[in-house]
Amino acid sequence: MEAVLGVLKAYPREQIRVVAVYPKDASSATICGAVLVLEDSEGHAYSAYGIPGGRPLCVIVRPAGVIGGMVSGAEGVKTYFGKVLSVVSH
Repeated sequence: MEAVLGVLKAYPREQIRVVAVYPKDASSATICGAVLVLEDSEGHAYSAYGIPGGRPLCVIVRPAGVIGGMVSGAEGVKTYFGKVLSVVSH
């Protein structure tokens, strides 16, 4: 998660809102840097998206509230925003 948060720091803070969803027993040391931290105490979010516990997954929600992408790790975040922001910047 720290690598993902590091990548997100490169983008304008007013354009990116980071919400971390962790399983019930996650270490509090891993959640610093998120704007909002949620605990999936009963595992509903993880099971609904078929995410094995402990596997980091980034769900990118576009401003309209639509899921834009579900990526794994820092490289997935870089790839997604590289494609989206390169289209916007032209």
